[in-house]
Amino acid sequence: MSEDTTRLIILAVIALFVIWLIYRIKNRIKLMIRDEIYHNLPSVRDAINNFEGRINYLNTLVEVLEKKIKELENKAKI
Repeated sequence: MSEDTTRLIILAVIALFVIWLIYRIKNRIKLMIRDEIYHNLPSVRDAINNFEGRINYLNTLVEVLEKKIKELENKAKI
């Protein structure tokens, strides 16, 4: 029975190693593809950065509007 348990543990370890290896390869390929796109197509990187800048600007505007709404609500309660 201990031989069966040992074989099962060894197979489980090997299976986990293979799963981990596949996961690492998949993530590395994603990073390589992203780096190649950024390297070969700088306009894509610029578009992404521009979009992120717009989102940050809109977040700032929303925060300012929320602050003004709270001020108006406080004035209305008084």
